[in-house]
Parts: sequence; structure tokens; C-alpha cells
Amino acid sequence: MHAITLSCVLFVWMQTLTVVKSEDCTLQDFINDPSLYDSNFDTSDLLPSYSSGKQVRVGCNIGYSGYFKLICDNGQWTKRGTKCQARSCGHPGDAQFADFQLAKDTDYVFGSQVVYTCHKGYQMVSRINYRNCMAEGWDGVVPVCEAQQCPFKPVDNNVQVNGDLSEATYGNVVRFSCKNFKDILEGQTEIYCDEKGEWSDAPPKCKEIKCTAPVIENGIVRDKKEEYKENEILDFVCNRKYKRSNERLSRCIKQGDSKAGWSPTPQCEPVTCKLQLPPLEGTRYEPANRNVFSPDDTVRVICSNDYCIFFTKETSAVTTCKEDGEWSIDPVCREVTCSGEKPRLQHVNYWGVWFTQKMDATVEYTCNEGYMETNDRATCTRDGWTPKPLCKAITCDRRDVENADIVSRYAEQQTYNFGDKVKYECHVGYKGDFILTCKKGGWNANRHCTEITCDRKRYQEADIVGPDKSTYKYNDQVEYNCKTGYSGRFNITCGKRGWIGSQQCKRCQKREIRNGFMVGPYNETLYYTCDKGYKLFTKPWWGATKCDLEGVEENPCIENSECGKKPDIPNGKVDSSLNIICNEGYKAALKSLICSEGQWYLNGISPEKVCTHIADSCEPPPQVENAVVLSVYQKEHLSGSELIYRCRDEYTTEGDVTIRCENGEWERMNLKSLSCDPPPADGRLQVKGLPGNDDPILPNRFLTFGCDGRGQYLNGGEQLTCAPSGCGKSPPLDNGDTENIVKFNHNHNERVKYICQNYHTMLGDPYMTCDNGEWKGEMRCLKPCTVNEDVMNEHGIDFRFSQKNKLYSVDHDSMEFRCTEGKRHDGRVGMRQRCNDEGCAVAGLPGGVITTFSPDAKLREGGKIQFACHQSQPPLHGNAEVECLAEGQWSGDFPTCGPPSGCGKSPPLDNGDTESTVKFNHNHNERVKYICQNYHIMEGDPYMTCNNGEWRGQMRCLKPCTVNKDAMNEHGIAFRYSHDDKLYLEPNDFVTFRCTRGRQRGTVEMRQMCNDGVMLLPTCS
Repeated sequence: MHAITLSCVLFVWMQTLTVVKSEDCTLQDFINDPSLYDSNFDTSDLLPSYSSGKQVRVGCNIGYSGYFKLICDNGQWTKRGTKCQARSCGHPGDAQFADFQLAKDTDYVFGSQVVYTCHKGYQMVSRINYRNCMAEGWDGVVPVCEAQQCPFKPVDNNVQVNGDLSEATYGNVVRFSCKNFKDILEGQTEIYCDEKGEWSDAPPKCKEIKCTAPVIENGIVRDKKEEYKENEILDFVCNRKYKRSNERLSRCIKQGDSKAGWSPTPQCEPVTCKLQLPPLEGTRYEPANRNVFSPDDTVRVICSNDYCIFFTKETSAVTTCKEDGEWSIDPVCREVTCSGEKPRLQHVNYWGVWFTQKMDATVEYTCNEGYMETNDRATCTRDGWTPKPLCKAITCDRRDVENADIVSRYAEQQTYNFGDKVKYECHVGYKGDFILTCKKGGWNANRHCTEITCDRKRYQEADIVGPDKSTYKYNDQVEYNCKTGYSGRFNITCGKRGWIGSQQCKRCQKREIRNGFMVGPYNETLYYTCDKGYKLFTKPWWGATKCDLEGVEENPCIENSECGKKPDIPNGKVDSSLNIICNEGYKAALKSLICSEGQWYLNGISPEKVCTHIADSCEPPPQVENAVVLSVYQKEHLSGSELIYRCRDEYTTEGDVTIRCENGEWERMNLKSLSCDPPPADGRLQVKGLPGNDDPILPNRFLTFGCDGRGQYLNGGEQLTCAPSGCGKSPPLDNGDTENIVKFNHNHNERVKYICQNYHTMLGDPYMTCDNGEWKGEMRCLKPCTVNEDVMNEHGIDFRFSQKNKLYSVDHDSMEFRCTEGKRHDGRVGMRQRCNDEGCAVAGLPGGVITTFSPDAKLREGGKIQFACHQSQPPLHGNAEVECLAEGQWSGDFPTCGPPSGCGKSPPLDNGDTESTVKFNHNHNERVKYICQNYHIMEGDPYMTCNNGEWRGQMRCLKPCTVNKDAMNEHGIAFRYSHDDKLYLEPNDFVTFRCTRGRQRGTVEMRQMCNDGVMLLPTCS
């Protein structure tokens, strides 16, 4: 449109030029002059021509500024000012996490454009990433860049995450480990959020520690397994003439956080035998200049004078390199020496040297007590200290003594050692038992036995019956008869220490009887009766008693007008007030006894009819074959009474052995016989006593066994008896006990009655029955529920019960609660509750802990309760929820509320200590690291953590094993290890022992592992 307008103006101006003077200046001249015009001018308001002398102000297009004036001078334009310059927008503005650059032009002026680019790891969240310089300034706003955010990645529950997986941005790193130290990571131990908003890798997983079966060069794995679990041992062997590179067993272990492997690495290396060069003093080899040999290679070892092959007496020997890398003979010459220690097992007392002696050295010595020296001095030779033995035992020949036998463990010996004590026991009728001891000069004494006799013994109260002698021999018996006025006869016997027995004569002393008299004794019996007007308390008019007056009352005579002994009332009794009291189920036909003129009167009723039964009685119980009733026979039995059947030995009951009378009828019961299985068939075994026709073998029947054939013998008893088994001690009952005294053995069919403790209720039959070796019966004592009035009152709870003061509620009893004045029921637990024997009690909550259940309530198995803290005592420490398990136990401890408690001094560790300085106070969640003593190995996590006042963590220091080289050498045992001078074996390390030449190993394996300080040692004999 602007171009069309300009064309019209130019056309008009051209037409005008034909009529104006030539001195005018035209717009076209201005536009055509490049020195004056450029495209930034705005000429829309200019006229086609201007007269000479006219001044014209030229404006700038939008976005440009400047001052420019044209002056018309006789048809020529002249200028003043400057041309239009693009207007500046200034700095476009920095964007956080972004850079920008000019996309148009070279400066921040009208028409230019800047483009923003986000830094690495950031993304543009604005819709436009550029700004244009406009007439009014920069358009739009500064773009916004935000960090790239990676999406959330879920991980398994057994993976420990250190970092944030849910809101991670570019550059964030997340590290992983396994919660269980026995697991390893499968994947990267750390991942990061990259510049594209993507995780560098997937989160790892924790998996069980496993190792794959390796391929072993020059060896094979004997197990047919592809995978091994942690601590499993790889069973592999090396090929012939190869050996393990490490003697320790290869175990599958965790190696770092994300790798499992074999430790030590299972490898096989060639077997070699080595010699020390130059050789030890006194030793030389043929060949002389070689020290490494292969299996089957041989070397001659030659010893100098005063030297010999180790553990032998030889001065030269050929040793062969074996396939296990050992020399067949230890290729070392040792100087011939003798130990300076006192020779063991040779009974030497004094020994004249302490240090090792060379060959031909001599030493003074003496022997222990009981031994004598075989030479004046001992000499060091190739055979050790001689003579052999150094000490000879002192002995004594057997000595026999008349009228005596040797009764000790030496009875059959003919020769005795020094110090042996030989006991001699005199024959029957002789005394003087003695002991002889073997001493250095022979037996210590000369002893003998003497005959036993007793001098005659006289008694003032008795005379001798039979021959009267002055002296009696051993075991002679003398009878005495008590004299007149005394009662009794007695014997005494001549024993080892004199007469055995004592005088047993008793004097009969008559008692003074008030209102009566006593006469006798006649044949050791006293007789008594009462004076006229008196009678004995019992019915007979006279009485008799032995000299001891047993059964005679202090004053047995009463007046004739008094009544004597009260009559016996069957099914009842008479109390001290003469009232008649009948047993349960009976009623009294007479209220009391009446004494009249010395006689008891029952209104003509016989004593048997005084107490009569109330309910219908039963006739005598039915007869059961092979059984008896454990009761005295009665013509009738009251309703409710019980009787017990007892079977003969070969029978038992099927059901309860007790029957009960109910309304004139007896309960019925069945019996079956016990039997034993026949012995197993054996053609060589003869069995006598088997019943015919495959009848059962009943109890108390015995079988006799024998062998069929010569040259065979019976292995076992000749007779076996079939018998029902008894039972031992009755089984215990929780919250109860047996009613009777505890017995340690019970017969078949014997019953034991149980009772419950106070306030407990019996559930089931209270009897246990011994049934052929097994206890049969089921019962239990239901627990009561307690009601704590103080706790109830404290929580505003009142309760009602049949007895207001009853603090124990029997199982299944119910109790009604109510809220006290000012309190209201929260509706969560009913106000009427029943006592349940089983369940978990909600009682004893720690301070500040609140729950949804009332105090002293109970939950059945499977019920759960949640805990919280009172607002004034957060936070909660421990279980936020627990569940009621079987037998009234909670799944965990109740929590506590309040700030977490610190801990005191860290606990001690056997064979270890803390790594840092000891502190006497530690904060909650503070950790302490432990280390073990030298040669000990840590088992478990080495940290203990303070958790709300308690130390949590488990570890222990496994002990090493020590190897005493000197003791090994003395017993003919040698050993190999990675370091020959290593005297300590770490736990789980192995050591290989071997017996030296000329010795043979015992039953213990020669390869042993150190197991927490314990290692079996082999024996070489």
C-alpha cells in the first residue's frame, strides 16, 4: 500500500515539474541520491517537491531513531544531522541454568533476535526459547530452564537405598546396598540421573550369595553342582603331580557389595620338592647344586660326624620327592643331641642339667620314690639318654597269711609294685583284718589272724536255757528265759566285736483302777474288772491285756447308771451332743440318742435302720466276668454312689472303670482282653507255650525259647512273659496338681485324680488312667480373671458382681461394668464382659502410651491393638501394633513414649574391644565399632547401636588355635602350613599333620580345621 501511494505522489510530482521552476528540489532526487537516502527513513509524510530555501525534517521508520534535515538550495538538496540508526533494546536478560546468543544482527538493536539454550541436564519449560528486539524493547519474557527430573524407580524391599529415587534431578546420585549382609547386589552399586532425565541404569536387586562352579586348570570339581550357596566348600582335586595352590578350603563368600567368589581362588600348581641351599651345617646333598625337584626325583642326604638323619640314627639316606610335594625322608641332618629336660615317663626325680647336651655328655640323676637307678650316670648317645630304662620299679613278692585271704584287686597277683596296698581279710571265726604295703625293703609288717571268742554273759532278770559254758565261739547263740515277774525270751549271738543282742525282759506292773481292780500276770497276761455298782465302759464285765496295757483306758469303770460306748450307726454318726447325723443321701429316723438307767435307747429302732436312704437305691452291681468290685459287699447302694471295677491282670477296660447308681439303675461297661503279638518266625528258633488255633497270647502267659540245631546259642532271655505295662509318674497339670501323694510308679488301670489351684476351674474329667503304659485322660484348669479395683477407679470404671468384694472371676463368669459419675462410655468395648481363659490381657501400659482398649480387657487369638502416644509425650518407640498369639502371648513388647533414651558404657566383647576411646554415655542411634584381638576373627556386624537405652547388635571374636612345635616334635608329629613358623591358626584355617618316620597315626584325621580355638590333634605311636 505504501508503494502504491509513493507511485501516485511521484506521478503527480512529475506532472508538476512541467510547470514549476527548475530551482525546486524533488523527493525523487532525495530518494535517488544514495549519499542522502537509506531505507531507514520514513518519507510517507514528504511532498513531491520543495522550493529553494525550504527546510524539510525527515523522520525514521519504526524501530529507528535520529535527527536528519534536508535543505533545498536552487534545486539541490543539502543535509544536516545524521541518518536513522536502529534503536537499542539493551541486554535481553540472563536465564538461570541457560545461555543465549544472537541469531540475527550483531548487537542488541531493533530487529535483532537472541536464542536461549538450557545447560546440560536442564530442559526448557517455556513455550518459546527466543526474544526479538522490537520498537518497544524485547518482546516476551526470559525463558525458564528446569533441571531434568528422572522418573521414580521402584526397588525390592531387601535393597537399602541411600538417596532419593522419587524426586531425583540431573546429577543426583543414588547408592544401593543390601539390608541383609548375607546378600549381594546384582547390578550397579550406584546410578545417577543424566542430562536426558533418564537413570543411568536400572536399580539393582539383592540376591542370595551364590558362586558358580569354576573351571580349574589341571584339576576337576568333584561336586556335580552348578551353583553353591554362601560358605559352601568347593570339593575339587588336582590332577596327578599337581597340588592346590592354597591349602585352605575354597569357600563361596561375599567379595565386596556386589560380587560373590571363591576364597582362596581354587587353583592347581605343579608339585615340587625343595631343598635349602646352601645346606644346613653337617648336611650335604648329591646332586649338590640343585634345589627344586619333581615327583619321583631322588636325592642322597649325607651327614657329618655327630649328625644324623632327622628322627633316625642313620648318617646317610636316599629321599624321594613324593606326589604330595613332601620328601619321603626329611632331608635334614641334625646334630646328635639329648634334651636337657628331665626325661619324661622314666620316673626320674633329680636331673643334673637343664640345657640340651651333645653326644657323649653325662649327667647325674636320681629316681622317684618306688624306683631305683640302673646306673650311676646317664650318657647322651645316638639312641638318646642311656641306660634304658634309667629307673627300675621296686617290687615285692606275694605273701600268703594263715587263716586270711587277699580280698583287694591284687588277689591274683604274684608280684606287687612299690606302694601297693594289699588288704587281707580273716576267715570266718577269726579277727584282725589288716593291710600290708610294699616298701623299698619289702612288706612293711608281719601280721596274723586270731580266733574270735566271747566270755559267758549273765543277766539278773533272766536265766540261760541250755548248756552253760564259760567261753563261746564265733556265731554261737545263747537263749535266755525271763524270770518270774518279768515277761519275754531273747537270744544273743557271739559276733566279731562281742555279744550281739540285748536283754528284753519287761516287768509287768499292774495299774491301779479306780472303782475296780487288776490281777496277774498269768502267762504274761493281766486281767481286770470293776467293783460292785460299777461296770466297764465297754459291754463285757471283765477285760484282759498284755503287760504293755495297750488298749486299756485310764479309768475304764463307770457307774451302772451311766451309759457306756455309743452304738455304731451305719450310714451315719453320733456327735458330741448325741445328735444323729446321717450321710448324704440318707435321712435320720431318730434325732438323737437317749441314755436312760445306764442303757442307750433308740425307740425300738435297730441301729441299722436309724439312717435310711432318700432316693431309689440300686441292688448289688452286676457281675462282670474277669473283674471284681473295689468295695465291701452291700445289699443296696444309694442313688449317686459310685463303684470301681478292677479287672484281672490279663484284662483291661474299654471306657471308664467307674459305674454310678442313678435312680436304681447301674451304668453298663464293656471289657476286652489284652494280648501280646507272637514272636517273629525263625526256623532256627524253638518256641514253647504258644496257644493253638492262632488264639491271642494273654497277659501272664510265658513263652520258653530255645535253638534248633547244634552249634547254635540263644542270644537273649530263655523266657518272656506277656504283661500289660504300667506307667511312671503321673503327668503334670498346668495350674493344678494331683490330689494324692505323688507316686513314681502306677499299675495298669490305676487312676489319679487332679485338682485345680484356687480360683481355677476344672474343664473335663479330673482323672488320668494308666492304660498299658500310657496315661489316658484330658483336662485343664481354666484361669480366673482378676479385677483391680484401684485401676478401675482410676479410669472412672465401676463394676457389679454377685459378690462385691470378689476379685477373681471363674472362667465363663460375666461381669457388668459402668462408668462413674462424670464419665461416659466410649462404646468401643461392651460394658458386660465374660472371663475368658484364653486371650491376651491389655494391662500394664507404660506411661504416656494410649490405645483403643480399656484396661484389663482381653483379646482372643488373632486380635490386634494399635498404640499411640499422648500429645504431651511423643514420639512412640517400639511396636505401633501387636497381635494376640496362642497361649495368651503378644507378638511383641508394648511400646514406650517420650524422647529416646541414651545408653551408658558400651558392653564388653570377649577377646575384643571398641576401636575408639571408651565413653560412659552414648546418644540414641549412636554406633560403636569393635575390633578383635590379634589372630582372632570377627563374626557378624562389628557395630553395636544404642537404641532407646538398649544396645543392639551381635558379633563375636572367634579364637585362633595354637600349634606347639616342640610338643608336636616330642610326640613324633610334624605339620605343614603356608608359613612353617606360624604358631597361630586363624579360625576356619586348616593345617595338615603327618607322623614322622617310624610312627603310625591313630584314629584322628591328619587334616584338621581350627574351630573357634578348638582343634583336634592327631596321635602318632
